[in-house]
Amino acid sequence: MNPVDSSSINSGSPPSAVEAIQPPKRCGLATASLVLGILGIFPCGVFGVIGLPLGITALVKIGRSNGRLKGNGLAIAGISCSTAALLALVVQMFLIGLLLPALGAARMAARQAKAFSQARQLAMAATLYANNHDDQYPSADDWVQALLDQGVIVEQTLVSPFAMEDGRTFAMNAKLGGIRVADIADPARTVLFFECAGNSPLAGGPELFPTRPRSQVGYAVVFANGDVTDTLPEEIDLLLWDP
Repeated sequence: MNPVDSSSINSGSPPSAVEAIQPPKRCGLATASLVLGILGIFPCGVFGVIGLPLGITALVKIGRSNGRLKGNGLAIAGISCSTAALLALVVQMFLIGLLLPALGAARMAARQAKAFSQARQLAMAATLYANNHDDQYPSADDWVQALLDQGVIVEQTLVSPFAMEDGRTFAMNAKLGGIRVADIADPARTVLFFECAGNSPLAGGPELFPTRPRSQVGYAVVFANGDVTDTLPEEIDLLLWDP
């Protein structure tokens, strides 16, 4: 008994004499599936979404072609590469989901560190000013220009990294303008500079605080002794403003 050709069974009819003598052609879908599968490994697995169904379609067409098409190996390789690319895409999306919160926290921490660095620069500039002006702080009406003239700070020092569009975001305690450092009874608790709302006056009191802190740790506050701390809204009442 002659063996049965499985490809003839799939098609329902044996190949004609012309078809039998023609060499089989390589299935283009199989090649495309392999190429897309390989490419899919690199651009985050995107091409694997296309390569996988193409490879499956190529296998089906080759099986029904009565030997007219070849490329089973290419199709299988394309399916394998596309599947690997899709798995890589899933893993990448999972890792991105894990890393995004961490990146957000790192960005927030970097901005907080910059805001506190700016506050410390203000504290240093005020101390240098007082040392050069008979131990007195600058006038509350023009403290910004007075500190800028010293060359210790630049205008960007006065801008919060959380609100670049607001311009100056630090104000001076108006009650310390022109005051001698030695006349401050409790410099460790007395506010010298503090974060203020955008477009606020140059100097004032707690009424100039933003409605909500720009950072998660609270408002940046500079004390008369040069210390910088973060102050939550509920802690504002504990600050001293009178020298």
